[in-house]
Parts: sequence; structure tokens; C-alpha cells
Amino acid sequence: MARKNRTMIYVAPCAAATEVPPADVALLQATAASSAAVRARVRAAMRRANESEPLVARRFARGDEFFAWLGGGDIVCFGWVTRGPRWIGGVRMALRPDRAFLFNFYTFDGRRGRGLYPALLRAIRGVLGGTGFAEAFIDVNVRNVASAKGIEKAGFAPIARTEHWSVLERWSVNIAHEMLEPTSAPVFG
Repeated sequence: MARKNRTMIYVAPCAAATEVPPADVALLQATAASSAAVRARVRAAMRRANESEPLVARRFARGDEFFAWLGGGDIVCFGWVTRGPRWIGGVRMALRPDRAFLFNFYTFDGRRGRGLYPALLRAIRGVLGGTGFAEAFIDVNVRNVASAKGIEKAGFAPIARTEHWSVLERWSVNIAHEMLEPTSAPVFG
């Protein structure tokens, strides 16, 4: 019921730029203020990814945003952005008004291996940069090598790591955490 995990934390600058989407997709950005039809699409994508559908309402209620590539009328790749409190590996991340945290990304079968994940990460950084954000953070379990490669391909650099116990896949108890890049701004709150 408890498992030891190691998480890498990456950072990348945000800059107002336009990521040219892959040829067969378009960017979707959704918030709590989005139409009921758009929020229903978000819930359906989460359900298809075996995620808890009620998470959508909770995330929107706290101000999180959903970003996705739409392809052929369906969400084919998605992820979430929060500007609020974020805990990684049992450690609270330091909040700043120009800092965003990216999390819970998923690319659906049949669309993997096409570069959609790193392209979405770059597109999100461009959107955030255009709204005053300086940096974006993302974390990944060290066992998820494919995701780590996508994160690095999108221009993120490793900045810190945590080691923690995950209890019942719900709670994290920190064992250790460290900055890998001591000259960067503090990451841990």
C-alpha cells in the first residue's frame, strides 16, 4: 500500500510566442468560465484517460486551466495548469505570481509518438508568457522515461528532485528533496 517514489522537477521560461500546432490539431484552452459543452468535453477526456471525473469541477473551482490538442473533433492530448498551491513529492512548491505549475498530462493511444506532448508543453508556455508568467514547472516520476523525454524535448531543464513515500496512491510523505541547480530561484516553499 506504500511505495517509494522519486520525482524530477523541471523548469522552463515562459515567453509570449506562438507554437505552430502540428498539422492536424488545434489548441483548446478551458476554464471554469468555458461553455458547458467545452467543460463536458474536458470531463469526457478525463474519463477516457481513466481519471476521476469529479476532479474537473474541483480543478476549475480553484482556478486551474485545461489545455488540449483537438484532432478530428476529439481531445487527443491534454494537461492542466495551476497557479495555486502545488505539492510535489510531499513538498510544497514556492508560490510566486509569475510561476505556473503544469501537471496531469495524457496523450491518447493512436496519437502517441507524434510529438503532441512536447508541442502542447511549448504552446502552454507561449500562452502563459503572453499573460505575464515568467516560468513554468512540471514534475515527473523518474520511472516515466517517455514523459521525461517529452518534457526535455519541450525545452524544460531539471531543477530539483524529491524522494517520497506514496501511501495508498493518495498521500505523499517526503523523505528528501534537493535543488539540482543552486543558482535558480527557490522552488520549495
